[in-house]
Amino acid sequence: MEKQNNGFIESLQKECFDLVQKKIKLQAFFATETFPSLSREEKDLLYEQERLMSRYIQLLGKRIELAGSKYKVEKFSFEKTK
Repeated sequence: MEKQNNGFIESLQKECFDLVQKKIKLQAFFATETFPSLSREEKDLLYEQERLMSRYIQLLGKRIELAGSKYKVEKFSFEKTK
């Protein structure tokens, strides 16, 4: 059961890490020359997407924290392991 729980936590961690990477790419897009040429509606939708991604990352972090306290898992980090 412990191994299955660790797999679940690792799955949450991967989902969170992947989402952070996508959010970073979206934020980088905001600084491109293309972004200002978008319509107001497109910009608003992208800003809303970024806000929702941030909220989703927070929720995943809370779930990881809760699962970690239940199953004694090491603290989650976004740093890549070697």
